[in-house]
Amino acid sequence: MPVFMDLETRSHCDLRSRGGWNYSRDPSTEILSATFVDGGRGFVWLPLGGRVSRLPEGVEWVQSDSATFPFPELLQWSWVAHNADGFDRIVWTALGLPSPRAWFDSVKLAREAGLPGGLGKLSKYLWGEGKDDAGGKAMRRLA
Repeated sequence: MPVFMDLETRSHCDLRSRGGWNYSRDPSTEILSATFVDGGRGFVWLPLGGRVSRLPEGVEWVQSDSATFPFPELLQWSWVAHNADGFDRIVWTALGLPSPRAWFDSVKLAREAGLPGGLGKLSKYLWGEGKDDAGGKAMRRLA
């Protein structure tokens, strides 16, 4: 069963100019949140002890001041991330976190199918709705 995941991070390193590999190895790079969906269940990890006022019903979350991954059962599955090979996998690995069984990059899958690679354009093409611009702006301000 695949586990779909997404990272939200911050760093003093500029991702656009330095690229994912350099960004992942910058000492200031840290995970703000990691979100996972496994067969309809949702998991959110806040490794910096962030505070959440409310999450959707049925979503489990863990806030922690340690970098110990709190959902070891998810490691037995393959993880799917949009741009895993250019970002999520390399950040996850560079921070020394435990590896899942395998990684799949949905950007590659989309491009192999002749679809747009960008998440906003891909979701607009598939479902008629793109990324949440307001949420993206808020995340960039936070990071």
